[in-house]
Amino acid sequence: MGGANIAEMVEAATGINLWREWAKIELNSQHATYQLPDRKQNYAGVIVSLARQEYPDTSAYQDPEIVMRLDKGHHVGFVIASQSSDRVNFLLDEYTQRFINDFLATLPPSETRPPSSAT
Repeated sequence: MGGANIAEMVEAATGINLWREWAKIELNSQHATYQLPDRKQNYAGVIVSLARQEYPDTSAYQDPEIVMRLDKGHHVGFVIASQSSDRVNFLLDEYTQRFINDFLATLPPSETRPPSSAT
């Protein structure tokens, strides 16, 4: 399974918790045939960024499609889900611009040059 909240995004879209299903497969691999549970047919997305603030205040983001808020120092992020792919794409685009203004942390390029490979 991927990191970066991919499992949470899949669960938001389908209702299927990948970690739980993996455990079921492992625990029952010798006794029963695995049956995939019923699933929702939603769309979901993840947006994550490094943040200038240690714990960014995301209270200004109140769209009901936000199903998870990242709680990690110097990071900001959401998992969003909707029955509409257009709504998910709209929110990802909007939040990208807002995150740049509200939270984005960047470092200037290093002024030191990497060692030359020519001798």
